Order: sequence, then structure tokens, then C-alpha cells
Amino acid sequence: MIATTIIYTIVGFIIAALGYTLFNASERSEKGWRVFGAILFVIGALIIFGAELNLYFNGTQEELIKWMFWMKD
Repeated sequence: MIATTIIYTIVGFIIAALGYTLFNASERSEKGWRVFGAILFVIGALIIFGAELNLYFNGTQEELIKWMFWMKD
């Protein structure tokens, strides 16, 4: 459960970082890329938020405590 959460968090971060880069790197006249970057950023943030909520609601309490406080086995 934690491994999939980490993978989805990394994927969401990559998508959000790409969206942020597109949003800031495009010129002011290219509104299409700015909108696309903003949409990618929101989608990436929602993937990260969904992965954390999935761990919170479907994970066991031991997994959640290990994830929140970075505890070792």
C-alpha cells in the first residue's frame, strides 16, 4: 500500500512540476500553453492528494503511522 502511494506521489509531482514549468516558461502571448500548464498542475496536485487520501482511508493504522512519521520496521 505504501509503495503504490509513493509511486503515485512521484508521478503526481512530476506532472505538477511539468505543469508549473509550462505555466511559467511560456510567454504572455501564448495563453494556450499557460492554461495547459495550469491544468497539468492541478491534475498533478489531485493525484498526490488522492494517493494520500487512499492511504489514509484504505491503509492500515500501522502503515499510516510509518508513512507519517518515517518510522522503520
